[in-house]
Amino acid sequence: MAKPWETTERQLARTAVRSLHAAIVLAYQHPEATSLLTTATRRGCDAIQAATRTAPLVLSLHPEGVHVAGELVLAMATNEGPFAALRLAGIGELVLRTGIPGPAIAELIQRLAAMRAGQDTERCVTELIGQKGVPHVMLRATLSSDAEVPRGPDWWRLPAPLLASPALRAFVERDVAANLPALVAHRLLADLDLDPEPAEAVLHSLMARMLERGDFTTAAWLLAHTEHHTLLSIGTSEALHAIARIYADDDWLRQRLETATRDEVMLLAAFVMQLGAEHAARLPRLAKAAGHALAPLLQELLGNS
Repeated sequence: MAKPWETTERQLARTAVRSLHAAIVLAYQHPEATSLLTTATRRGCDAIQAATRTAPLVLSLHPEGVHVAGELVLAMATNEGPFAALRLAGIGELVLRTGIPGPAIAELIQRLAAMRAGQDTERCVTELIGQKGVPHVMLRATLSSDAEVPRGPDWWRLPAPLLASPALRAFVERDVAANLPALVAHRLLADLDLDPEPAEAVLHSLMARMLERGDFTTAAWLLAHTEHHTLLSIGTSEALHAIARIYADDDWLRQRLETATRDEVMLLAAFVMQLGAEHAARLPRLAKAAGHALAPLLQELLGNS
């Protein structure tokens, strides 16, 4: 009996969403890094085309992040980034149609990178669909009754998304809840406007805890979301980067490389990019010395960062 969501399809979907997100973040934070952006966009195109070769790729937008087939594949803040902007515009699913071409994916990356949660909701939607929208991209309205999602007649033309299995959703929610440092960090940043005073010391502890756990994905997210936060001082961001550099020494990186999957190696590359060019360049050197299969790719991504 065939599984409803095969392992290969799951892996391709995870890689596609994370590659898309990595390219969006790079386009937003470092638009001047042409070489890196070209490489990240190409990787994103390749990953998405692989995931949409035989079926559409459906990204379900939830408050805690992006799901594919009921599985959380990308955690994010509830009020930041293009996926959050689409959710606030009343969108529940972003669908990339079967056989989406590379130019359409590249255009999608640029438009998502330019999207902000505070923008007009109609603009967020028309950036992706309509006469000037991106080909092979479809949006579906959310079925959620969450208070932050505007309700009204604007989206009546959009088809409703399919509902995920309740049993699978419960399993995913238990898995997400197990990552307490990530949950605390999300909540702390979301509540900064209410009580910013204890944030710095708590964030320092959270960063250390994440890296002790080897959770470089959430650590990279925390570094990115505190770097230009309007309610945090520059010193807070600098201190978090300093903690990350101390933990991410050569031995720590070697341990991560030894056990990481291909997807996790790409996420590790995104993490070290946050630490600066000198530190990022260590990862391909260590991978090459260890004879890692992804050493050439890491050299291409980070060798000249």
